[in-house]
Amino acid sequence: MKNTIINTLILLILCVAMVFSTLGCSSKTENPSSSSSTIENTSSADDEITTEDDDVSSDDSDSEADEWDDTLENLTDEPIEDEYIEELTVLNAKAPVTKEFLGINGVHMMFEYLKDDAGSGTRDLTEEQINTHADRIQEMGVTIVRSIFSSSTAWNGKTQSFDWNSENFKGFIKSCKLYQDRGIDLAVSPGLWSLSGVFVGQDGNDLETPNPSQLAGHGIVFRPCMNNKYELDEDALRESMQNYRNFMTECVKQFAANGIHNIKYFMAFTEVNQAIRGAIAKPNGEDNTQTFKIRHYPELAPVFGAAITTLDESLKDVGMRDKYKIVAPCDNWGGDFEIEDPEAYSYLIRYCLENLSEEVDIIGTHRNYAMGNDFSDDIYYDFPVMALGSTREVTTNANKPMWLDEYGVSLNRTSAASPEERRVFQKNPVKGVAFGSMVNSVMNMGVDNCIIWQIDNQQWPNNSNGYEFDNGMQVGNGYLPSPLESMTPYPAWYSFSMISKYVSRGEVYECTVGFGVYMSCIKRTDGEWTIVVTNHNVDDVNAKIMLEKSVDGKTFYRHRYTTDFVPTPSATIIGVDAVAKNVTTGFYDTLPGFSVSVYTTVKD
Repeated sequence: MKNTIINTLILLILCVAMVFSTLGCSSKTENPSSSSSTIENTSSADDEITTEDDDVSSDDSDSEADEWDDTLENLTDEPIEDEYIEELTVLNAKAPVTKEFLGINGVHMMFEYLKDDAGSGTRDLTEEQINTHADRIQEMGVTIVRSIFSSSTAWNGKTQSFDWNSENFKGFIKSCKLYQDRGIDLAVSPGLWSLSGVFVGQDGNDLETPNPSQLAGHGIVFRPCMNNKYELDEDALRESMQNYRNFMTECVKQFAANGIHNIKYFMAFTEVNQAIRGAIAKPNGEDNTQTFKIRHYPELAPVFGAAITTLDESLKDVGMRDKYKIVAPCDNWGGDFEIEDPEAYSYLIRYCLENLSEEVDIIGTHRNYAMGNDFSDDIYYDFPVMALGSTREVTTNANKPMWLDEYGVSLNRTSAASPEERRVFQKNPVKGVAFGSMVNSVMNMGVDNCIIWQIDNQQWPNNSNGYEFDNGMQVGNGYLPSPLESMTPYPAWYSFSMISKYVSRGEVYECTVGFGVYMSCIKRTDGEWTIVVTNHNVDDVNAKIMLEKSVDGKTFYRHRYTTDFVPTPSATIIGVDAVAKNVTTGFYDTLPGFSVSVYTTVKD
């Protein structure tokens, strides 16, 4: 009898278990979604977006996916109900357009510890300001910083020799270490910022203390290599190149002796295509506009070629060629062709590919910046492709990486603006949206690195007023103000920093785009995914964000920049405000007007 009762109980328990199993009982709970917008995952076959169950067991899935702040906006299982949904697709089933993207990086000069006699100590940063500022650049995820390094940093005009123990050279080394300690590599000018000094000579060679931020190098050129009829003095050029070779061989040895190993790239040479136009007097009343367009490339090319070859040989002389990459020509050829010319790419890029392919490792170039009449103009995605798309095609065919060696977003009227007007432009929050569209463009175009001019406003030593300088402070393009002026970032910095931090380095996959809605995507070297979506429309847009190939149940965390974001002195990078769990091939979201959204699998 006892056995009969036990058997009956076992049968009842089994029956109850079968009933619950049939009903599909689940322990999953939904968090209430925010009223501001909705990120959704859907398993609807009609929408071709799928999700995975919470019990997905995979090395690529997020074991901590259920651990998030309940106040965050959460995914739903229903598509957004709207007559029109903007569909954007990551083409990750195809080969990446860039296999080794180096990130969204920027210009910051190694000026922290250089002498500023003109400021008489009133324009010097404190050690706390220097370190806080460097920390912010590190927190942005920037991995490469570009800077001036001029031979004048070590030149002593009184002794007519280089002094590698000078205060300024030691100051430059100290700045390099500041960023080396933060894991940031440097791309610097190799003693000469441009080549204008090769043509006009250096009146400052006899100065006892040359300005270390001067763009042309002291101690290299003592007499002009070309007259105002563009006739080359070959003996003078040969003499200058020998001086240059001697300087660079000693220079890289000094870097090594001082423990500097984060200088990995030499930028040769900044906007070099303007070297003659800017340095040689216009003969016979030549029209300046015509000079700007022609730039006398046939006369410039052999001098440029000699300088590149000398740089290459100097590194080989000391057995350090493998430690440095030469990036060239670093030109700005905005005035050479009509912007719409699809066949255009610069004369000096052509010269590098045809004559200096062994010496030049990376093609660096830019063609103005992405510019509109207002940051709200929806041109910041189209401009880079229109201006530089053919260049990317040419460098790809030549199997050369291509860097945008200085780039950014600007306004057509900026070049004629006063420093006061430039400061107003910097405070425009819509600049952050234009920045997002530009980043989407350059990533989809397949460039290998994008260096933003510039990360911050900086005090140039011994500089004063004029053009973009206000009491020696370069203003107008920076996203962070100098700590001398404020610790509160400009609004667009929050877009820049959010993108640069989570994009990082990796393989870039091309994405489809919509009407004023743009997307780019990277699979980072650490295996994490980041998708950047910009809505350059004034109105909200409902979007279906899809991946062509499954990402195996990843959790994406959303960070969002909008134009009503309020900057604070803490300069905290925008945090997570929504989560899409267990994504395989996509999710839905509502994109506010004038916004940038970053969806990343990186969990902070």
